[in-house]
Order: sequence, then structure tokens, then C-alpha cells
Amino acid sequence: MAEFQVWQVPPPLTERAEQVIAELAANAALHGRIQGRDFRLPLHFDPSAGLLRIAMTDAQGDRLPSPATDLTTPPTPSRAAACSW
Repeated sequence: MAEFQVWQVPPPLTERAEQVIAELAANAALHGRIQGRDFRLPLHFDPSAGLLRIAMTDAQGDRLPSPATDLTTPPTPSRAAACSW
């Protein structure tokens, strides 16, 4: 991803982030597809902390996602690839 190169995100973090982003985008396209709606995937990199924030939101913004309440379920591929959840 071009942003990662510009931000000089370390390659191991880039690889994990690409997997998480692919999973989120695929799920949004497959399960959240509604006529006239899209999604946003804002990214923020904090180089001093070495952290990359990946968020997924509905483009219209009238319905915000709710955080998972049950983190005892088996990890999804994106959760398993993330450094911290």
C-alpha cells in the first residue's frame, strides 16, 4: 500500500496490516453490501509507538459499528493477525 511506504511502516507490520485490511474489506463487500452504501477504511500510523490503527466504518455514518462484547470466541483471521485487539 502506498501509504505504508510513505509512512515507512516496517515490513512485518505492513504484512499483518494487509491481511487485516483484506479481511475487513472482503467482509464489508460480501456481508455489508447495500445499494448506495459503501465503507471507509481510515488508517493512522504512529511511528513513535510503532502502532497502526485500522478502522472500518459505514460511509454514510448513520450507523456506527458496535464493539465486540464476547472476545472469548475463537479468533478470526483478522484478530489473529493483529498485534493487539
